[in-house]
Amino acid sequence: MLVTRDRSTDYSAGIRQGAPQAVQVADRWHLLLNLRQMLERYLTSIYADLQRLPVAAEFQTLLNQQRSAFVRMNSDRQASIEKRNERLALYEQIQALRHQGWNIAQLAQELACHPATIRKYYYATTFPDRKPHRLGKSILDPYLPYLEQRFQAGCENAQQLWREIQQQGYPGTNRQVMKWLQLKRTHVAPTTPQTKRTEPPASRKTSVIPSSKQLAWFLVRDDTADFSQTEHLLLAHLRQHAQLAAVYALAQRFIHMVKARIASAFDAWLADSEQSGVYSLHTFALGLRQDVAAVRAALETAWSNGQTEGQVNRLKLIKRQMYGRAKFDLLRLRVIHPP
Repeated sequence: MLVTRDRSTDYSAGIRQGAPQAVQVADRWHLLLNLRQMLERYLTSIYADLQRLPVAAEFQTLLNQQRSAFVRMNSDRQASIEKRNERLALYEQIQALRHQGWNIAQLAQELACHPATIRKYYYATTFPDRKPHRLGKSILDPYLPYLEQRFQAGCENAQQLWREIQQQGYPGTNRQVMKWLQLKRTHVAPTTPQTKRTEPPASRKTSVIPSSKQLAWFLVRDDTADFSQTEHLLLAHLRQHAQLAAVYALAQRFIHMVKARIASAFDAWLADSEQSGVYSLHTFALGLRQDVAAVRAALETAWSNGQTEGQVNRLKLIKRQMYGRAKFDLLRLRVIHPP
């Protein structure tokens, strides 16, 4: 008898109590999820060090050509500042209580915060500031190198730049060009009304490093052949951090081992992770060792939670299609008798 499950200790204990003869199999998707969560915690703890890494000229040039986020309204900026101050106060409170000997569970109960939030701030060596959301694709993107070249040549006339890229096939209006140029101007445009003229900022520092969460997703990708030029340069930039380079190598070994189900590599990976000297990786490996039978079964068999997770996802989709207002009897009918 086989029972697949995620990494929850409650599930493990329940299965041992209800079906002691069953062979427990850890779900491989959840193993990879736990790896990404571990990487996010680790990256949060070393984020300040990553920000101090030297930036190669080629990487900086490529970053300068990327489109920046457009200017937000004053009310939005003020609301953002207030929210940041609240998070900063929470971080400082957690750090103060941590030095007094409080643990994560005690802090979560005392501050009425999710343990994941407490854990993030608990291990962070500096305040983990939020990064801007990743920008989506824009019709302006293919023309950014040309616009940057013309801007460096001294052209700060948005209408002129718009007309030039129009001749190259740009299908949009001049608004995108005006917003892009607004972030880069060295002097106020002559057409700007006198009442709305403000001095342009002295400099805008380009954020080289994405957020810890974005970096964690980036580092669990196992096919560098699909990387863009920017992603290859970002990976090379991060590998300047010797410890992160070692953690990345171990993470990639784990991903390959789980996806290819190479059980023979598990013991060596565990030993290397426990001896890595990285706290987050060490605790992750320790958790796997405590659940070693189920993890080994995941690497030796083809069983997984795939069917269960698929049905759960379908159930959530049906529920959300009715905006969460359906009673149980209607939800049951839609699950059993799909349209």
